[in-house]
Amino acid sequence: MEREHSAHPLSDDSRDKANRPSEIAATDDNSSESPSACVVGFLPIIAQYMKRLRIKEIIDENTPSQMRVSCGSMVEVMILDTLCGRSPFYRLEDFARRMDLELLLGRAIAPSELRDHNVGRVMDHIHKAGAHRLFMDIAQEAVRV
Repeated sequence: MEREHSAHPLSDDSRDKANRPSEIAATDDNSSESPSACVVGFLPIIAQYMKRLRIKEIIDENTPSQMRVSCGSMVEVMILDTLCGRSPFYRLEDFARRMDLELLLGRAIAPSELRDHNVGRVMDHIHKAGAHRLFMDIAQEAVRV
């Protein structure tokens, strides 16, 4: 027996979208303006915790790179993206287009800098530095704070 797809207004897809803080308030399609507002929800609180834990600084100290966006900044974006309900570490560029990263992280990051190949390079740097060691350094900072 085939199961019919329900067009219920609160189907799983619509519930997920309604509960995600990354949804933006778009402007009128006829308008030449870019979206003027984005709903950031709880993300400023998470951004402040990341700052207090020095996640960016700890990762940057241990993962030197030549990229325009530091490994620590990329990890912060990955954390924010993951906490918005997405689980894969790809298409961060799309997430960045919908978020005001300058508001959240205190610095502007061009969405184009968050392309998948750059995320892969960051993951390589983290692997070389030792993910377990980085985690322990951040955990020690959490205990100290």
